[in-house]
Amino acid sequence: MKSNGSLILVNKHDHIIGKKNAPLIIIEYGDFLSYTCRDAYSFVKKIMGVMGKKISFVYRQFPVQSNYLSRLAAEASESAGAQGKFWEMHDLLFEYHNSLIEENLLEYADHLGLDIIKFKEDLEDHRYLPKIQKDIENGFLNGVSNIPTFFVNEKIFNKSYQTLFSELKK
Repeated sequence: MKSNGSLILVNKHDHIIGKKNAPLIIIEYGDFLSYTCRDAYSFVKKIMGVMGKKISFVYRQFPVQSNYLSRLAAEASESAGAQGKFWEMHDLLFEYHNSLIEENLLEYADHLGLDIIKFKEDLEDHRYLPKIQKDIENGFLNGVSNIPTFFVNEKIFNKSYQTLFSELKK
């Protein structure tokens, strides 16, 4: 896809759900430990359920840098993604947001049938931290200053995420 300056809409490292050539491309920068991102997750699920094939949804990591668990949750989702289960881990992290502790990450990985040894090694080696850092840098380059931040078809969505659904239905 094209770029509008520094915003790369969709790249080969992104996690995408929906049709890649959908008329609406939504990119979210988020953090699994953020309460507002947790609430936005419900809205995104609703949007995807109603608008389905009209939307391509991309999730990019933007964990709070000072929060070890935020970064570790992002790393866990990337490790799960390497085993083909990014979206399943993404959903578990948001659905069990209130009980998210380091020990639960291994339980989630086991529940998803991931290779636990590989998963633990990935987390211990911080194997996916460079990818996460690249998402963060890209976010900053494109004006992301809080989470969640959404981009809809190349444009930053400056309104609250609660209005996203009604805006997209127009």
